[in-house]
Amino acid sequence: ELAVSLFTALLGGEAQLTALGGERLRLPIKPGTQPGALLRLKDKGMPHYGKEGRGALIAKVRLQLPTDLTEDEKRALAAMAARRQGKPS
Repeated sequence: ELAVSLFTALLGGEAQLTALGGERLRLPIKPGTQPGALLRLKDKGMPHYGKEGRGALIAKVRLQLPTDLTEDEKRALAAMAARRQGKPS
């Protein structure tokens, strides 16, 4: 699983994860990425059995919501929610 912040999922950006063997990888996150989305990194997964190369690393997006919003941030999110009311997700 790959923890992605609410704001990165909404606006896009990058997330980091540690692959097998300790390699730090950066994954591009497209704007509007949904929780549960599967991201694939070619040649970063498990080694192939009995031959050279590696498979793909698959990371499942887990949305990480902020738990320490300020009052200003809460008001801004409430205003955004009110403007989006009635619009499709």
